[in-house]
Amino acid sequence: MILKKLNSIEYRKINALALPLILNNVTAMIIGLCDDAMAGRISVGAFAAIGMIVSTINSITGVVGAAAVAFNIIGGRCNGEKDTDGLHDNLLFNIVYSIVVGLLFFVITVLTGKFLLKTIYHFNGKLLNQAWEYMSIFSISIGLNMLLFTFSSYFKIVKKTKYIFCGNLSASILNVIFDYALIFGHFGMPKLGMKGNAIGSILAMIINLIVYIIASKAHKFIFIRKIDFYEIFKNSAGIIIPLMGQELLESTVMVVAMNYMLSSIGVLPVSVYNLLTSVISIALMPMYAYSQTSLTIISEKTGAKDQAGIKRTPGRCLLMALVFYAGISVIMLILKNYIPGIITDDKKLILAASSFLPTMVLINVMNIPNNVYKYSLQAVGAEKWVFMASLFINGFSIIVIFVFTVILHMELWGIFAGTFINYLILTLVFLQRYRKLEFVVK
Repeated sequence: MILKKLNSIEYRKINALALPLILNNVTAMIIGLCDDAMAGRISVGAFAAIGMIVSTINSITGVVGAAAVAFNIIGGRCNGEKDTDGLHDNLLFNIVYSIVVGLLFFVITVLTGKFLLKTIYHFNGKLLNQAWEYMSIFSISIGLNMLLFTFSSYFKIVKKTKYIFCGNLSASILNVIFDYALIFGHFGMPKLGMKGNAIGSILAMIINLIVYIIASKAHKFIFIRKIDFYEIFKNSAGIIIPLMGQELLESTVMVVAMNYMLSSIGVLPVSVYNLLTSVISIALMPMYAYSQTSLTIISEKTGAKDQAGIKRTPGRCLLMALVFYAGISVIMLILKNYIPGIITDDKKLILAASSFLPTMVLINVMNIPNNVYKYSLQAVGAEKWVFMASLFINGFSIIVIFVFTVILHMELWGIFAGTFINYLILTLVFLQRYRKLEFVVK
């Protein structure tokens, strides 16, 4: 009965959009796992430093890259309304915005990065210099990722997600080669260690962007014409600002606070947490794909004023995400003593990570409906409400995690307990709000 339901026409439409995104996430995950695996063989200190820097840079990217999510929503509505010119103008606006903001943050990181690493994350000595050099190079990824987000959003809107997969596949394969050559000094390249890790990641992103540009040119998705940047920004600011605020809270404040509390309990807990985050992200790939699919479909149905479709889509995307998560998690739990060894060869780190993996799997069950309904609420115009709810709930969760970890000395168990509470509350609140859809649909 379930298999027959999942094979229905509407589920096939959802999967036609989501499955290429899952493949895209798989290839993107290869980049992350490749970086982690090779960094884990430099040193435990390097692994911890790279994990902290990458999470921080990615958090910043999430905030400034919220414009790409706004573009996905606005562009989806334009597509539902058959407004091709509006869709194209918003695409050009986001390309220019990504380049300008990316350059700005690169300069800021180069000028202030060493001070921040020393003050916030307590790096010193040789590791401080290596971490700053890594951070300076990897900060280029902010602008590159913003451009990739923008093109990805466009390809999702026009139902050309195969290009997202092709771009990431090319980047993933080359990233493996770049990292292997530059970190360890193979194929006649210098042995650059952490610096080589950063360079390899940036080169892979550039390749990815080139593939997207070629695909866009081949299908004439991009053509230069005069647009009113101020008018587009004014019309989209009401969506962009709440999305940025939410990302700032969830992906930056929460991550920095988490890293601060982790750094206070030692290098090993930091490494264990970063390792588990990398591993569980494999099982969460379908969650992100189906959340993005829900946002794209609901945005288009909002433009087309299809109320029935708006109400049905999140539940269907959630079901598919849970099915994939369950299957992947079972495999991971069976192989829990071996999977961490793919990333690092440190026996103490492997043993600690494998013992905490079942807990990490359980925690993230609640992360899936949280994400699906968050994206769905944003798509129907409730982004301001989502931001305010997230502001309160995540603020409360930071306090809870601090009490568990620092005051009660629960260490990693405190991080895990507080995170589960956070996901659970967010899920219950977002689900209840979406059930009252008549109050939020514009």
